[in-house]
Amino acid sequence: TVEGVEYISYRTLDSKGTGKYDGNYGCECDRIVGYTDSYGRQVVLLVHEIPCFDSEDRMYDQYHLLFFFHNEKHLHALYCREGHRISVFRIFENVTVLSEELKQLLASEGFPV
Repeated sequence: TVEGVEYISYRTLDSKGTGKYDGNYGCECDRIVGYTDSYGRQVVLLVHEIPCFDSEDRMYDQYHLLFFFHNEKHLHALYCREGHRISVFRIFENVTVLSEELKQLLASEGFPV
């Protein structure tokens, strides 16, 4: 639960895809994807793909995901490291973005940055 809104899993954040963004907006990521969460709010996902050399890599460390979402007042982030299973899951409330390029992207999508 973040500011009174219940998120069942991170799948609540990517319930409907809205497309990919061109460029990396100053981030070290492989792609940036837009979603609408199950509450109808815009979500921006930064995806970093990790090379896999064995089944352990694929099991727990294939992707690093950083979801940015908001409640129209505050910006929040969810970091998830996963493969076939999740190995790290951290939520951050009331986040400040320092990258001007990423901040411009989020602002253009209606995020409170």
